[in-house]
Amino acid sequence: MRRYHFNLVASNGESIADDEGAEYQDLENAYLAAFECALELWGPLLRSREDPRERAFQITDEKGEVLMILPFNEILEVCRPVKQKQPSASSDSKTPNRYDVLAREFGTPMRAGRAEIARSEGIIGRSRRLASKCRYLMGRTAAFRR
Repeated sequence: MRRYHFNLVASNGESIADDEGAEYQDLENAYLAAFECALELWGPLLRSREDPRERAFQITDEKGEVLMILPFNEILEVCRPVKQKQPSASSDSKTPNRYDVLAREFGTPMRAGRAEIARSEGIIGRSRRLASKCRYLMGRTAAFRR
């Protein structure tokens, strides 16, 4: 378990450091806890006439290195209903969704990386077989010299 800190920052540069922090299994769990905390802060911020959208949590590690920033306006995204996009009758072109964009952007490098790993595994296998043959031949050579 690692200790994470949720430093509250405002768009005007003000910040409140989380000196205590809390332990979480990983960054994802820390993010989820920060999200819940941000959700709880919306009410008090609105009651004090402060705009929560101008706030964010900097999720940092024990050394103070910023690992992730959680803008409070992400809370609004959860509140919006998911809309099903209807295909436009006037447009034949499909607007790519985020998955398609990422798959296209990272697909080629991922395939190249996998091919390189497979090639490297083949080289390692051949190297092991050659090393085994070398050890065998060295043993035979040593016996021959005696």
